[in-house]
Amino acid sequence: GRVKGYSGGSTCQQHPTAFYRTYQADLSAVDGNSRLAGLSSPGTLTSVREQVAAAFRSPLDVTVDFSILRWIEGCGIGPHSDFAGGQSHRLLISVSTPGWEVSQGGILMLMEDENPGRRTDRQRYILPKSGSAVCFEISEHSYHRVTKVERGVRYTLRYAFYASTRRTS
Repeated sequence: GRVKGYSGGSTCQQHPTAFYRTYQADLSAVDGNSRLAGLSSPGTLTSVREQVAAAFRSPLDVTVDFSILRWIEGCGIGPHSDFAGGQSHRLLISVSTPGWEVSQGGILMLMEDENPGRRTDRQRYILPKSGSAVCFEISEHSYHRVTKVERGVRYTLRYAFYASTRRTS
């Protein structure tokens, strides 16, 4: 499984800690001839930002961070909230190999707190089916994690948004 037009290359950096193990590439400077260039073009970023702002009825800043995550066997991320990072919303789009199965791991868990073993009616498990997307508001209660990938390669397009600082009168 590969994302066409993306090989990782020198811009792909591994984050190998006990908490966070994945490969991440900032694609803001992708060559305009790449098949991936459209994903981070100004028009695409504006359109995606406007759709997220409308869906959450929340004005968003023009800044949008875009990256691709590559999860290989053994990669995952522990329970956490991105609340302290200044982001207000996150859109994750799975572009994994079609037919991804639960036994392969790499499952996104959305939780109310940092205890993944505590079951609540708001806890969600999202299989990284190719073309699926999830968007959520980032708050002190928006904990999430990705279970360890057991087999295969999981790719995620990640768009991060920031609350607008503009005041409306």
